Amino acid sequence: GRLKKFQFLYQTIPNSLFEKIVPCVKIITAALNAFRPPLIKPIDPEKEEKLAKIMKIRAQSVNTLKERVLERPFNSRCKWEKLDETQIDFPQMTEDQLRDLCFGVYQIKQAKTYSEAHLNKNDGDYEVEVIKETDTLMRCKTDSRHSGSTQYCCWIEFTMDEVEPLEFESDDEDETLVEKFYENQPIKSWYCQCSAGERTCGCCVHVACVIWYLAYARHHQFRPSAYKQRYRETLLIMDTS
Repeated sequence: GRLKKFQFLYQTIPNSLFEKIVPCVKIITAALNAFRPPLIKPIDPEKEEKLAKIMKIRAQSVNTLKERVLERPFNSRCKWEKLDETQIDFPQMTEDQLRDLCFGVYQIKQAKTYSEAHLNKNDGDYEVEVIKETDTLMRCKTDSRHSGSTQYCCWIEFTMDEVEPLEFESDDEDETLVEKFYENQPIKSWYCQCSAGERTCGCCVHVACVIWYLAYARHHQFRPSAYKQRYRETLLIMDTS
């Protein structure tokens, strides 16, 4: 919204100025950051600054779970056992823990919508598979965000041990911040087959959807919207008729 207040960005930009758009946006955003108040006032500036440092380090980290998934004993040749949600031991999380894990609310906001679509398609169940060699690694199939005929497998590693509330010390080194952050998170690592599933700074929406449902929503009587379900059924009838 703020960018559109500048006349250059408010109107249609001619192709001849295409190469100048990026430098202009950088100049405008720098001016806004320097001379305008923030759009959102930080609730805990010190914690948010430390989270920003963690994000920078995690963005350059290697997804070690992906490497393990592609090797034995975590690949598709191993025997996985299907479970329904009532059989799944999965850590329960608070909304604050979910926001910290995803570094914001973007994926969390989408998780409800994708969970509704997934549950409606699978008769109210999550299709979850757990490997027998370990109780802390699970594989779940979810639909693609953009194509209902495409499915992705996502792997989530977690711990059922009780974790302490996250607390940072003022003199913590950057690497120490990362270690403390994940020591105090029940979700340890994740990997998804989608194009964004390898990311280590936050997670893709498929992983976020599974974590949100199993760790939070199912403990708070979440059910798919009946209105949306009737709407989908109506569209299905129209397609088949």
